[in-house]
Amino acid sequence: MKTIRCIPVVALAALLSSCSLFGGMKAPTFSKEGEEVTYGEFEEALDEALEYCEFHDEESNLGDRVIKASISQMTTDIWKRGKKEISKTEMQATDIGESQFDYSNYVAKSTDEVKGSEKNTNQEGESTRTNNANYENYYQFGTINSSYYLILVNAKTKEYYGLSQTSSNAKDFMFGNLIRSTFSYAYYSFSKYMPSSPLTAKDYLFFNNNDTVFTYSENKEDEDKNSSFFNRSMKTKIKAQVDLTNKKQAIRLSYEYKEETEYKKDYESYKDGDIVTSEEKYYLEYSFTAKDLTINAVDLGDYTLRQ
Repeated sequence: MKTIRCIPVVALAALLSSCSLFGGMKAPTFSKEGEEVTYGEFEEALDEALEYCEFHDEESNLGDRVIKASISQMTTDIWKRGKKEISKTEMQATDIGESQFDYSNYVAKSTDEVKGSEKNTNQEGESTRTNNANYENYYQFGTINSSYYLILVNAKTKEYYGLSQTSSNAKDFMFGNLIRSTFSYAYYSFSKYMPSSPLTAKDYLFFNNNDTVFTYSENKEDEDKNSSFFNRSMKTKIKAQVDLTNKKQAIRLSYEYKEETEYKKDYESYKDGDIVTSEEKYYLEYSFTAKDLTINAVDLGDYTLRQ
């Protein structure tokens, strides 16, 4: 399966903070799936669509763009003995961001809000932790110590950093690479759970909507009864979609997993009859939209240079 090339000019992690702080959940909204196809048909059509996707041409001027992203994650672990809850851990995270790219001025602005909480309960009591943060960064070009750089500007801390030394002639390529790297980062999330062969694709469904919107899904239940200490059941539900429509691309992912382990005899800290349940949900949605923008470069006169 072909993938979009990610050119590692700047380690940006999609222009969004990679912080795993915690907050509420937000599931993606999927477009129409279209016609169900085989794995081979899906792979062939997707490869061709990626080949002609505007992000594939590394020399093209992509124009002004707005990238919006929403990422949510939660995990829950519960240990029960009969009707008694021995322990429970709950964690949630959200990361909501928007990046705007002004190609005329070669300036990008990225804002990001992360929220979250973690709660642990056991027989001795409970503890809770909450976190939230807001980020505002700019990406622009300028001179640092007589050399030309792509510069990261932190509007919250009033600091700036030289990200990558370059030349004024390479601005168009490097600025476009910021957008392409973001798409590559998001596309990795789409392809992460995609099967790599017909054999591993047997539990999946594949859909093609007009050779533009590609969707795959899996809804699987498994059991593990091979251990003499426990029985374990697993449920996995995955749906991923990429929309390669020029000027309004999107990537969406929903991953849900639940595991339940019932102990048949005493094992380590567990007693016969104990039930341990683990659940994870991960939701992601990116959109890449063409839109005329005007973003002015930050005046760095009052900012501090950090090495």
